[in-house]
Amino acid sequence: HVYHCLGSHAEREGSRESAKVAMGYYEKCRDVYEEMGDIRGASYVEANIAHAKSEHEGTSYICTEDELDERREEYARLVKEYGEDSQHALCNFICLGDDLYDAHHEIEAERLFTKCVALNRRIHGPDHENTRDAEQALRICQEREVIIKTENGDQLFLALRYLTESDEYVVQRVGENYTPFTIGASELHPVLGTPVVCHGLTKDLCHLNGNIGDVRSWDEENECYQVHFDDKNVEPCPVKRKNIRVLIELPSEAKITR
Repeated sequence: HVYHCLGSHAEREGSRESAKVAMGYYEKCRDVYEEMGDIRGASYVEANIAHAKSEHEGTSYICTEDELDERREEYARLVKEYGEDSQHALCNFICLGDDLYDAHHEIEAERLFTKCVALNRRIHGPDHENTRDAEQALRICQEREVIIKTENGDQLFLALRYLTESDEYVVQRVGENYTPFTIGASELHPVLGTPVVCHGLTKDLCHLNGNIGDVRSWDEENECYQVHFDDKNVEPCPVKRKNIRVLIELPSEAKITR
């Protein structure tokens, strides 16, 4: 719906005021769905309203797993009814990607945004605002944020490159005019959602080596990340920090064999 697309575009501007504008568009979209008798569509847009409201108020809203499933189903419904190239589906696609990213499903989000960029470039061209929105979302999703302890406390950095021979990363402080430097892999902590690959696991967990996933939570007491794997046949598992490596570039496969 056109109101949903307008709301999505306003929300992507990232300010509290634009979030308020997005709320207005989403509310109009919900009202249209209700007038049409589409209760499922109206319920879906209610989640958009809640998300925009949280941004306007400076709080955070993260979809539950059930809500994410509903959003995936809604996108599939729009594709079936209007086609993958329709504006209905394309706007919904970006919203789904945003929700996945916020819920720390970054691998799924990055693959979705990669496809979304290609679709928008083909349909709208490189200079259309929808294409620029999708490209911006993909760039953010491809950033590998990590935490490093410094003399000034925990600081946020971007991991730019992994150096295999020395087991180090090239990192850069988040912000402008900071010089990249190298640091040992054991010195950084991936933020939640970061794509990682398992390595060095033995015994009962050796089958996880090479599997990629994103980190969803951190167990301080046991120094483990709960990793949810890209291969849905592999159950989520707590993995020690020393046994995960940040994935700078996302492979097409769910497991790295080399």
